Amino acid sequence: MDSEQLQRTILFVFFVVLAGLGLKLILRRTGNYDVDFIVKIIGWLLFIPGAWGIIESLHLIEILRKL
Repeated sequence: MDSEQLQRTILFVFFVVLAGLGLKLILRRTGNYDVDFIVKIIGWLLFIPGAWGIIESLHLIEILRKL
């Protein structure tokens, strides 16, 4: 495994963790509407870049651009 492949793997794992944490915060409910609102915003702020990074890591955007 060369260094570029290792770097891509580490970035992919980072983005999966980021998206997973964001999704967990989006789906979490405490019963307090104010706290839920803030937690969901933070969750979306983590999930969107994480999902974008996963899509970039899998080269799906390049495939979609060719269509």
